[in-house]
Parts: sequence; C-alpha cells; structure tokens
Amino acid sequence: MSIKKNGGIFGRNPTFNNVEVENDLRVGGDLIINGETVTGLDFEGSWNASTNTPDVTASPTVGQFWIVSVAGSTNLSGITTWDVGDWALYDGSAWQRVEGGGNGTFTKVNVDNLQLDGNRISSTNTDGNVEIVPNGSGYIDIINRYTYIRNDGYAGSGTQRGIRWYGIGNNPYLLGEIVSDTNGLDYGRGDIVFRLKTTTAAGVNASTSERFRVGFNGHIKPAGNLILNSGQGIDFSATAGTGTSELLNDYEEGTWTPQYTNTTPPTTPYTMDIVSANYVKIGSTVIVTANIRTDSVDTTGALGALRISGLPFTCGSSLGSVSVFGAIDWGGDFPSSGYVNPSSTQIILLYRSSINGATFENNAADLTSGVTANQNVLWFSAVYSV
Repeated sequence: MSIKKNGGIFGRNPTFNNVEVENDLRVGGDLIINGETVTGLDFEGSWNASTNTPDVTASPTVGQFWIVSVAGSTNLSGITTWDVGDWALYDGSAWQRVEGGGNGTFTKVNVDNLQLDGNRISSTNTDGNVEIVPNGSGYIDIINRYTYIRNDGYAGSGTQRGIRWYGIGNNPYLLGEIVSDTNGLDYGRGDIVFRLKTTTAAGVNASTSERFRVGFNGHIKPAGNLILNSGQGIDFSATAGTGTSELLNDYEEGTWTPQYTNTTPPTTPYTMDIVSANYVKIGSTVIVTANIRTDSVDTTGALGALRISGLPFTCGSSLGSVSVFGAIDWGGDFPSSGYVNPSSTQIILLYRSSINGATFENNAADLTSGVTANQNVLWFSAVYSV
C-alpha cells in the first residue's frame, strides 16, 4: 500500500486530511470513521453442527460466522436446525441463522416473517399473509408471458380462494375478491366468482356477496342486470344469416297514451278512457296493444281520416300493420283494420264496406258523439319498425 500525502503531518500518530489508498487496506485494530467504529463479518471457517466442532460458543465476538459443513442440531440461541451451507452468525447478543449462502447462493432465506425459497415467496406469519407494498404512488408490475395465481387450500365448502383486494390505511378493509368455486365438481372445473363487499362493516374479513359468475360451462351469470353502453348490444353475427344487422341493441317496455283524432283535429279533443295501453320494443321492432274507449265526443272542426295518435316511437319509412280484435258502440262503420302511417306516431283506421269489399278510411262521422261514457270501444294491436 502507498499513501499519498495531500496535507497533514507524518509522525508517530499521523493525522491525514485526505488519503488515497491504492490496492488493499489492512487494519490491525478498529477502523474509526467520524467517531464510529466500523465492524464487519469475520469468517472463521467450517463448522460441524452435529458435534459443535469447533466450539463456536467459546467467547464469540460480533461479526464472527462459520459455514456449516456437516448438518446437525446444535442449539445456538434456540436454533437447532442447521443445514449444509447455512451460516452461523453471532450478532453480539444472539446467534442468527442465514440459510444457504455457503457460496453466496442462497437456497432459502428468512427475513423477519418472509421466506424466500428458490422461486417461492411464502410467509411464516400465523395468518399466512404476504404483503407487497409499493413506495408512495408506485405500482406493482408483473411482466411475463403467463402469470399464475394458485391457492393450495380451501376455505369454506366447495370454495377455493383466489385474489382479494383491500382498502388502504393502517387497518385495511376488504373490498372484494375473485374466487374459484368448484361446487363439488372435479378439480379444475370450478366456476370463477367475483364477490364484492356490500356492507359498511370494517375489517379485513368483512363479508362479501356474489356479484358475477363465469361458469366452467361458459355461462355468464350476473347477480344484477347486465347494463350495456348506448348503441352496444348482443352480437349474433357468429350465426349464419343474410340480414343487414345481427346486433340486438335495445329492449324496452312500457305504456303509451292513445288518442282518437283526425287529419284535421276537432276543436275540442275527444275525451278518452284508456283501459290499457302497452308497448314492447325489441331492437327496431315496436309492438303496441290497447283497449280504449271514449267518454265524450264533439266532432266540431274534425275533418279527414280518423286516427289514433300517441304511438311511443316514430314509425320508419315503411307502413306498420294494425289488427283490430273488436269494436263496440260505434255510430257508423266499425274499424276492422288499419296501418301505421310512415314517419309519424299515428295509426290510420280502416273499415270494410262489405264482407269482400274494399277498405276505406274511417272518419269522425263513424264515432258515437255526445257525452256518453264507454263508447267507441276498440281493442287492437300494431307492429311497426322505427
């Protein structure tokens, strides 16, 4: 070793302000830096843990360690399991076991309650929990072709645990879990069940309820309604067809308000009594039904074809069909059929002049007029496209 003097005085106990060391630095006593004594590991050689040879308990000092050459059960600070390659390390007050590491390659390492064994990370906690907590706003990134998540134990009847996620804080609380449910089926045939917390109960073991299930047979079973974004639906294009669309993107049902009127409406709207009026819309097809009647009819000002307005959706460019099931208490010709007028929300009513005769549009004169309840009764349905 050579010392290059950059200041300071050489003497019996030289003091140096700056020292550059070339090659090795060997210290016969303590190395003191800024008043702190620096100590390190001191390898003492091989140790037979079966016979305690050499006797490592004879006045060990801090940092001394031996590497096990023969496995054994010598008791050092309560540790009685020693495998070949383990380190027996004295920390000044107790003995520590470093598993493996004889050649710098550790086959098994215990760090507090976390055990690293080959490609396996496990916990020695009584609850078996392993926590990976990123620092600050960091995240856990697993990059691989395949990521396997396995659980060797079952919890509950027919349920194999999977993944749980928790809220943050010093006392994390369970939010949800994804588990596999075998339901008594053969291994590997279980459903995948998504469970979410549905109560306000705190704690890591708060109960959850099933919200979504993917069956091993391919069936999907939500616990509630399946809600799709506007314009999205169920695509049947996997089945052969010649249609222009195989997307079912709408379903709706409800009630509507039918109203007798004319091409030129009456001065005073007809007073209606709606017994029932319902509709169902499936995709672009609308089906309406109704049972209606009048309580007061004044035809003053009414001109042209008799109509029923108020359809729940505007008809497309094609006519819709109307079927009449019955008509009672009319003043003139009874409606026998009709059609949905394109680009409108109205039905045009038709009557037949004779059994085999042509059809004509009904008009206001066919209504029973006056203030009389339950007149001009009509049961009908209509089907049209929007």
